[in-house]
Amino acid sequence: MSPTGRLLIVQFLLAMAGCAAKPTVVGRWTSDHSDEASFGTVTMEFNADGTGSRSIKTTMSSGNLSQTNSYKTSYEVQEDKLILNTYLPSGESGGTDVYFYHLVGADTLVLDLPSSHTLTLKRLKLHP
Repeated sequence: MSPTGRLLIVQFLLAMAGCAAKPTVVGRWTSDHSDEASFGTVTMEFNADGTGSRSIKTTMSSGNLSQTNSYKTSYEVQEDKLILNTYLPSGESGGTDVYFYHLVGADTLVLDLPSSHTLTLKRLKLHP
């Protein structure tokens, strides 16, 4: 093989490696402690097939009572928008939320909420 051919193959492999390393929303995320006071603890999961889940755990100010609401979701990513469809336990649509989002590195997901707040989520590491 000619040196030019080898160079093209190396460039192609490097380009493919760069594509694979691009951060993605796929994974399981949870809010950091600074968000708990105003939003509760938010956990979101995004699967590669476009399905997922969302749960919000709120704790009363006394700390003695907590409630968790969990929903199945589907999602779609369009440029800088995350479109999240929520489904009620009955299977009916619970509505659609559109968030502007950005990733900070591979482990921080920031959602811009309609209330002019942001929600910062950290990627949960899976332990073998």
